[in-house]
Amino acid sequence: MSEYVKKKGLPESRDVLYENFIELTRENLHIIFCTSPVGDTLRIRCRKFPALINCCALNWFMSWPQEALISCCSYAFNELSYEHNIKKSLVDMCTQVQLDVEALTERFMMEVSRRIYVTPKSFLDMISLFLSLLKKKKGDFESNRVKYLLN
Repeated sequence: MSEYVKKKGLPESRDVLYENFIELTRENLHIIFCTSPVGDTLRIRCRKFPALINCCALNWFMSWPQEALISCCSYAFNELSYEHNIKKSLVDMCTQVQLDVEALTERFMMEVSRRIYVTPKSFLDMISLFLSLLKKKKGDFESNRVKYLLN
């Protein structure tokens, strides 16, 4: 910090060092706060902490493009011990399900005037659920196979 103050041609007093530290922190500190618009959580947080709205740059992230869905899904299914064509079919299926549900939510909004949010987090939850169900069903299948072979 003292080198920075010297370069600016300022004296190296404690107050000057502190002021420049605060200035640099304000310029360079970036905080990313992510929350879902679904439910009351965002509304409650904005009421409790008005600086979330007043002193922040809000970026609303909508649905992911198809390439991002495919990339995320491919990464998640990379560890599966299936042939490449089966993994590709799983990726295509999950991607298409997400895109179809997004389209159906728009249709639902037009017909019923009620919004349903399908966020990227929903997609990640679907992948996680699929992987956990696959693991559970594989375990069930193996235990049933062992029982069948022993009897």
